[in-house]
Amino acid sequence: IWIYLVVFALSSFLSINPTDSIFGNQIKWVPSLLSVVTLVLYFYILSTNLRSLQAIKYSIYALIAGGTISSIVALLSFYGIKLSSQPFAQIPNFTLAGSLEVASIVAAMALLFAISVYYNTKTVLNKGLCLVAIIVNILVLGAISYIPSVLIAVLGFTYLTLS
Repeated sequence: IWIYLVVFALSSFLSINPTDSIFGNQIKWVPSLLSVVTLVLYFYILSTNLRSLQAIKYSIYALIAGGTISSIVALLSFYGIKLSSQPFAQIPNFTLAGSLEVASIVAAMALLFAISVYYNTKTVLNKGLCLVAIIVNILVLGAISYIPSVLIAVLGFTYLTLS
């Protein structure tokens, strides 16, 4: 992870436009050095604090729930249903993830975690909630049809079924 961070920092400082490479631009900040540093810090904070199986399980449940809520908002916005009268929610294709592409990648990840939890849980409530998450996230992937996220979902599903 540290080597990746160093390579990303070097490429950001030596790029054609270092300001956008370091801080991102006004539209999105995800492919920037600041976002990569944030994700690396988040990884180390999570990996050092998640010591019990119960904490890991709740983190996975939170990821599935958050991804599914983001998918519901993206799906409704994709079909023109506005959830609020606030000006920021009136933007065409408003999503909690920032863009339809990122929303579909979040949906693909939530879908894979929901499938994994569905097959590995024994309680009926968890199976039902995971089934709802699976259906919602498949609908988002079908509606948005962003090829990399569909590829993530297909490859992940293939891996889950073969393992």
